[in-house]
Amino acid sequence: MKQLRAILFLLAIVTSPVYAADITLNWTNATRNEPIPPATEGTLIPTDPTDPDALVSTTIYWGACDANDEPVAPLQEMTVATTVPGASESAQVIITTPGRWCFVGVHTNNSSQVSDWSNVAFRTVANVPMPPQNLTVSAMTVYYVIQRQNRFVLLPVGTVPVGTACSSTEYVNGYFVVDRDLVEWPSGTQPLVVVAQCG
Repeated sequence: MKQLRAILFLLAIVTSPVYAADITLNWTNATRNEPIPPATEGTLIPTDPTDPDALVSTTIYWGACDANDEPVAPLQEMTVATTVPGASESAQVIITTPGRWCFVGVHTNNSSQVSDWSNVAFRTVANVPMPPQNLTVSAMTVYYVIQRQNRFVLLPVGTVPVGTACSSTEYVNGYFVVDRDLVEWPSGTQPLVVVAQCG
């Protein structure tokens, strides 16, 4: 039986440490079978999905990386249908445990022949701290943020009670967004977004 050439290249598209989430893996399907000696080049993998040598699936295996960036048991696995030689494919896996994770893949054909391992792709999953809690206004004045060339200008437009809750994710120049419905407007300017000093 002809064996599949191990040219399944796995590439994780995330290039920096990621957090517990989906990780997308991309690869290119093999186009040739392993050569049968004395041949030095394998035959083309057929495109007819009913051919015994046609691709039928790709299985991705992953686990924690060892010191050599190889996956170690216990391995998890996911199999996806694969039928087109040379096609670009992708799959997503969910990693919820922090650490360095290694991924490899194999092709299988209609004759249940399995390729060698692909190259190893690896990614680091990191813990992310929760955002600050109970962020509140420490000064009463709220500001309208005006964009100027190469800088921001904070224009005072009203006040909110001390202790008003602040957004922990929306901010500019160290000032945080507050609920505009809580603002007392002494002037006619009532922008859609206002910010305040919070702590």
